[in-house]
Amino acid sequence: MTTSSYFTPWLRRISAIETFYKKSLQEDVSDTFDGIVYVDPLEERIPTGDETAKLVGPTAESIENFVEVRVFPESDHKANEQAPWEVDSQEDHRSQIVAGYIGLIRLDHPNIKDVTNGTRWSVTKMGNMVYLNSPKLTSANILNGSAANTTKGAFANGKSLLAKYPRPNGADVEIRFKSNSTKREASKPQYKGFIEEMARELKTVGFPEAFLVVTSLTRTPSSQVLAMFDGRLFQGQTESYIAFKSWATQYSGSTGLELQAIIAEKDWSTDVQGLKTKLVAKIESQMAAGRYVSGHLVSGALDLRTNDIPWNSIQKIMEALRSLKTKGYVKSYQIENQRSNISSSTGPGPEHVHLSITTKGAE
Repeated sequence: MTTSSYFTPWLRRISAIETFYKKSLQEDVSDTFDGIVYVDPLEERIPTGDETAKLVGPTAESIENFVEVRVFPESDHKANEQAPWEVDSQEDHRSQIVAGYIGLIRLDHPNIKDVTNGTRWSVTKMGNMVYLNSPKLTSANILNGSAANTTKGAFANGKSLLAKYPRPNGADVEIRFKSNSTKREASKPQYKGFIEEMARELKTVGFPEAFLVVTSLTRTPSSQVLAMFDGRLFQGQTESYIAFKSWATQYSGSTGLELQAIIAEKDWSTDVQGLKTKLVAKIESQMAAGRYVSGHLVSGALDLRTNDIPWNSIQKIMEALRSLKTKGYVKSYQIENQRSNISSSTGPGPEHVHLSITTKGAE
């Protein structure tokens, strides 16, 4: 791809480009930033340049010696804008790419063949254009479920973002924690060893995200009830109580039925604290008898946040857990509150992966 590229007409109208970008919504982006690069809005392509390309312009910096792309700031776009990876339709995808920065990369750039749709680059803003410096992630999109860096294929046939928070090539997967208390719990030797092993396995299977968040480990009866209420039951909202009552039917067996009976006693949206008190007392009595309504009440359970990452990343989590189960680290695992549309880049608030490890933490 040279001057016959999809975006070439803009290369020949530098003054028009300058005027366009004075009106750009991204004028406040920092001089150097990470951007998602697009060669064109419809197909995966690789620019036709290499490190031995002959520079044809009268000077090394002549416009003829550059390939044009589009660059969309990964994190600095305004809150009311949709990034190309956040839209669903081909039309919106195309328009959002065209709305990005015009970016240039020299034909003799050593990484020019890594430029395909969705790749993540460090770029520098110079005037009203950006120049590509170096790749941060050289595979960011998948097409029709095939491997990344596919060289051709229509968007209409299915394209999705491989990573929401792309991990630089070769970097370790960082395990983060929802709260300081969760982080402290994770520092116990039994959890610490497993979490380190999980991070290694995620890297091995090619988990594309830079990090994964552990949201919950061992719970007390009180924290178990709060986790049940979280985002579901609200004081003074009868409709939330009705929905919560229905949701609680997922707790099965005699322990679950005992909790359901308490929840069904009345409309607890008038007294959420009262319901908490009764449920905590019931869970405590169950635990005293060696009965557990949730695996989180016994050390060895983990929840992993998935509602903010694409389905492709979740598949890699499941692949890592399958391997860890085979190796004897994991007893069981499953996706809970799974999104209904796996092509969506995010899931519902409660979506997460729940797993139980074979090495239990200290009681």
